[in-house]
Amino acid sequence: ARVATPWARAPESSPRAARSRGNNRTAAADPWMVGPQGAGPVRIGMTAEELRAALGLERGPAGECEYVTPTGAPKGLTVMVADGHVVRLDVARDSAASTSVGVHPGDREKRVRKLLGPDIDVTPHKYVEGGHYMAAPTDANETTWWVVETDGRRVTAVRMGMKPQVDWVEGCS
Repeated sequence: ARVATPWARAPESSPRAARSRGNNRTAAADPWMVGPQGAGPVRIGMTAEELRAALGLERGPAGECEYVTPTGAPKGLTVMVADGHVVRLDVARDSAASTSVGVHPGDREKRVRKLLGPDIDVTPHKYVEGGHYMAAPTDANETTWWVVETDGRRVTAVRMGMKPQVDWVEGCS
């Protein structure tokens, strides 16, 4: 079931929170790096109209829940728009997209635990036997969250966004 979500923009993550999450890279080095506020010109909380303008789209998401693949973004990076707002970014298994915490598809679970820090919550994967969902807030305010999917050993996908949408296992389905 979908739940109403407040559409405030995600606040900037504090330098302390960024350091505690292993963030030693900057968006200047990689403009499409997925971080607590978004990636490239895409910001968590922006409206569908703002997204269309930021990406130069003639048409864009207008439904209850849709994905957008930004032109110029790394392969495998998609944007979830639900109820007219950007709520989540997905990094697929074969993506070259980087994350501000340093987690990438193919990383080992042990590395994810180290990078996401002590606030990590690990739960069983819904479809992959032995797999996990590893979740942690992106900042102290818990405005946005990281959700890392694994096969029990390695990262298969990474999501960052607002609750409840970041937890939707099937995406918009």
